[in-house]
Amino acid sequence: MNLALKVWNKNYGEDMDIRKLIQPERLENTDENQKMGNFEFETRDKVFLYSRDDIEKSPKKHLVAATAYANLCGAGIYHDFIKKNKMKYVQKWCRTAHSKTEVDVVNLEGNPKGCRPNIESIVLCPVLRLNLDQFITLQNELNIIKTQAGYHTVTLGLEYPISFVGWGLNKKLEKEFEQGNLKKTGAKYTGFLRYNGSFIKNEEFEYNGEKYVRARHIRSGEDVWLRVEPIPFRIRNWHDLPQSINPKGNGRALFVEVESEEGIMSGLPFFRSSDQNEDAEKIIMWQNSLCRAYLNGYNLHKEIAQGNGNEKFITKQNFDFEGRGFLNEASQHLDMKISQQMQQMSDELGIEDLE
Repeated sequence: MNLALKVWNKNYGEDMDIRKLIQPERLENTDENQKMGNFEFETRDKVFLYSRDDIEKSPKKHLVAATAYANLCGAGIYHDFIKKNKMKYVQKWCRTAHSKTEVDVVNLEGNPKGCRPNIESIVLCPVLRLNLDQFITLQNELNIIKTQAGYHTVTLGLEYPISFVGWGLNKKLEKEFEQGNLKKTGAKYTGFLRYNGSFIKNEEFEYNGEKYVRARHIRSGEDVWLRVEPIPFRIRNWHDLPQSINPKGNGRALFVEVESEEGIMSGLPFFRSSDQNEDAEKIIMWQNSLCRAYLNGYNLHKEIAQGNGNEKFITKQNFDFEGRGFLNEASQHLDMKISQQMQQMSDELGIEDLE
C-alpha cells in the first residue's frame, strides 16, 4: 500500500466508504417442498431479495411502487392496468422458488404468488444488512427520515437514476445533448435486457452541476432524461433497533436491515436461458439467478465454483456482471470521490504513482 492510500484510509476511509457497513448474508436456496433448504445450497451475498417466508412473516404488506427508471426499463408494462384500477403498485421479485417452474413474487396487493422466471416486468428491491455498531457510529452522517407514511428511510451514499426530470427540462437536456454541450461523467447504468441477450447501458451526463441519465424506454424506444439521486432505503427493522438510533426501539436487532423504498430496476428476468434443455428446478434457484448476478456484481459460474453456491446444481447459462452490477453502479460516484481524495492526498505528499 502506498503512502497516499495509507493517509487516505486514516483520514477518510472509515467515514467515506459506506459499503464497509454491508454484511454478507447467509441465504438458503429453497424449492416449494424445502428439498434444497440445507447448508449444501446456501449462498452468502451482500445484496439479496426477500424470501416468501420473509414476506409472509412481515407485519405489514410489502406494497411497492416503481421509480421512473424502473418504469422505463419494463415495470411500466403494468401502467395501463394500474391506471385502470387506480393502483400505484407493481410486482417485485422474491428470491425463493414457488413451484418446480415458478419463482415467488409479491403481487399488486402485497401478497406472494408464483411467476415464470423469464418475465421481465417485475421490479427489483435490493435488500442490505448493515453492521449495527458501524451504523450507530455513522448515523449522524446518514440521512434518516421519517416518511409521511410513518416508516423511516435512510440514504447510504448509493446513487441511481430515479425520477423523471419533467418534459420541459427533458426537452432542454435533449437539445443540449444533440448539440454536444453535455459532459459525460463516465458512469453508466444497466437498462433492460434486449432480445439478443445483451443489456442496454444508459450513460450519465453532467449539466449545471447536476447528474442526469439518458435512458432508452423499453416500449417506445424514446430517450428520456432522469435525475441521478441517492437511493432511499426503508429501514425494515426500525422497531428492533437500539434507542441510540430509535428512541422507542426495543434493542433486539443484531443488524440494520434495509430495502429500497421503491422498485429501482426492471427489465431483468429472474432467469433467461438460450438453452431449451435447462433443468427447470435449477433455473428457479437464487444461486443461479440473473438477479443475484446483477445485484452483487458476480460472474455466477465463477462465484459458484469458488464455493458460493452448489456446483452440482449449476445451470448451463452463465450471467456475468463481474465489476458492473448494481452495487458497482450505485457506488460509481463514491469511487470517483475516493479517487479524487486520494489524488489530492498524493498531490499534497508529492507522490506521482497511486498504484
